[in-house]
Amino acid sequence: MLYYAYWMDFRFMLLFSEIFSSYIKMAVVYKAPAQNIGKALIAGPAPVAWQNTPDLTQANNHAVFKPLEHVIAANQDNKFIAYNNIPPDVPKVKTKSNSKGVLMMNPGDPDEASWIVHTIPGFPKALRGYVFPPAEIQKGHLFICLTIKESEIDAIGKFICMRKIILTQNYLKDA
Repeated sequence: MLYYAYWMDFRFMLLFSEIFSSYIKMAVVYKAPAQNIGKALIAGPAPVAWQNTPDLTQANNHAVFKPLEHVIAANQDNKFIAYNNIPPDVPKVKTKSNSKGVLMMNPGDPDEASWIVHTIPGFPKALRGYVFPPAEIQKGHLFICLTIKESEIDAIGKFICMRKIILTQNYLKDA
């Protein structure tokens, strides 16, 4: 099945969100083909409904940009791992995975982390600002963003290891 790894990531995220739902925040963002904007479903205390997003190809504090701020900024305190079957700036890579995502720890809060699973090849380019690949604007894309406690990262790490996902960018100093 072509999207097996994606399905596994999303399935695990749904299971994970059910287990830790007391403090988890979740957003689902869809960018339609040939459009810079999309729709976001952001879980919270208010009634949940799909809402329009700002331009997802720009760095303007939207539901995809905000969780990535500790990946894209050139900050020596950033702690994250990124995985992508088509890593940034590496042509013609062949892997057994279709998984794409980023697991990030907030350097300003000792128990806050985020996990994004997405569908964009070569994204994000770590420590280089928010750059949405121009070739991907014509395609539709999906993002699932979770804010979690950093203490729950081991469960995600074990999942990533089980799926034999290749880490393309690793910025964990103590790991």
